[in-house]
Amino acid sequence: MAAAAAAAAESPGAAWQPRATPGAGAASASSSSLDDSRSSIDNDAAQAAAAALMASHTNPFVNDAGKPNSLAWVAVGLMAIAYADWACNCFAIPTMLPDISNSLGMGDVQGGLLTTGYTYMFAASMIPVGLLADRVNRFKLLGAGVAAWSGITFLSGSATSFAELISLRLGFAVAQAAQNPVSLSLVPDLFPQNKNAALAVYNSALYMGRALSYSAALAADRINDAGAAAGVVGATAEAGWREMLRFVALP
Repeated sequence: MAAAAAAAAESPGAAWQPRATPGAGAASASSSSLDDSRSSIDNDAAQAAAAALMASHTNPFVNDAGKPNSLAWVAVGLMAIAYADWACNCFAIPTMLPDISNSLGMGDVQGGLLTTGYTYMFAASMIPVGLLADRVNRFKLLGAGVAAWSGITFLSGSATSFAELISLRLGFAVAQAAQNPVSLSLVPDLFPQNKNAALAVYNSALYMGRALSYSAALAADRINDAGAAAGVVGATAEAGWREMLRFVALP
């Protein structure tokens, strides 16, 4: 027993071992996890910055921080103007339908076909035009649509029969189908992060265009009534709807 005590005295480390501090391993693991999280956040931030920088070089509508620049707002403004023109042209015939029916000798069924025929053709054209928008320059496609529907509206002012007018109306529907597939796909590209304000500006143009259509119809009606009362040659309801269509056709 004395020998054992002597051995313990000669090598104290053999008899006593320091106890591990409670929680030391967990603290070390937590610190390591925190470092990993910080590293991951830094990497994500670096990747986001790199993506924004790359986008700024490939997308002329965003700056180095990946945010829309003034050119993006100009593009949205032009699309909104096109949408207002779209609505103004779209509602021109329904607004003046009583005068058109009297002028061309149309009945209620024919008058209804002018509106429902447009609606069905417009709906049927949306999908193929949308597929086309995925394959061609969208700005050019929208420009072609605006030019086409404006030209067709102008020609509609010279229609002399129901057959002529509904044929033009169906072609008008195909041309107008380019508006939303193009614009609603461009806005997210122009505003990759916050797009609510841009969409609000764009969608408000629909109601502005509709109001312009009603205002143009009212103005045409009043002008021709005043002209007829004054004995102006050619100032009739027929001249009113024709001139109204030619006026709203201006892009």
